[in-house]
Amino acid sequence: MMERYKKGAKLYLAEFTDKTTSDTFLKIGYTGYKDAADRFRYEPEQYSKWDIRILCTAYNPDKQVIEHVEALLKQKYPKNFWLDEKIVGVTEIVKMNKATRFQAIQEIRDLNAQWKKLYVN
Repeated sequence: MMERYKKGAKLYLAEFTDKTTSDTFLKIGYTGYKDAADRFRYEPEQYSKWDIRILCTAYNPDKQVIEHVEALLKQKYPKNFWLDEKIVGVTEIVKMNKATRFQAIQEIRDLNAQWKKLYVN
């Protein structure tokens, strides 16, 4: 069941692996779905070429905060390759080395921990 938040959104970092070549890239984005993977189940045909794995997420009840953080992450980790396929969110894709990938994952996990402290009893 694809549940959506009544307010707020979830920031995510997803890994796309080409089912044929095993090439990978990452996508920074946000979604209103409680399970970030549902974002890719909504129109699955455009993503059928890849196995998609959500690496980390961070929820915030203020969607504007999520949009702002996503924009900052896109500046810090800008799109750095061309993808022939047209997918929703193509401007948010990036290839990262292991150290940079670890750093991005840690940043989002840290945000999630901070936001949980702020917004959960």
